[in-house]
Amino acid sequence: MIAALAMLYRVTGKERYFAAAQKAREFIVRNLSEGETLFVSSRNGHTSGNGFLEDYAFHALALLELYRAEWKAEYLEEADRLCQKVLKDFWDEENGGFYLSGNDNEKLVLTMKETYDGAVPSGNSVMTYVMVRLSSLTGDSKLLEKTERQLKFMAAQRT
Repeated sequence: MIAALAMLYRVTGKERYFAAAQKAREFIVRNLSEGETLFVSSRNGHTSGNGFLEDYAFHALALLELYRAEWKAEYLEEADRLCQKVLKDFWDEENGGFYLSGNDNEKLVLTMKETYDGAVPSGNSVMTYVMVRLSSLTGDSKLLEKTERQLKFMAAQRT
């Protein structure tokens, strides 16, 4: 929603869309995050459930779209910090790709890497896009290496 509102602002120039995008981001900052950690729910000031790959991927995408709409370095820096956290907590160093749940999530019997894009793109697809954009914007060579591995991982899933 945040990414869509930021894009809509960029296309139309109507401030109300950007204000709505910022308001939604502030809700996440105030109620669903602590540092770089995202949570899946918040009620009466209490958060619960560590975020999954999709939570991080879509929030990083939203930050990149806010950056593109306003060119404020704060958004780009925050997107980069989230990407680094995802690489640290969700990345499969041996085979590439991102697991659905991270190191801080409850341990599951199966560790899945969702790559299927239905009506909503998978976390791996969105993170691939985020990594391509971030490595292009920042010039970070380490991120570019991981991005290339992620692209190879995703390409192998489509064959």
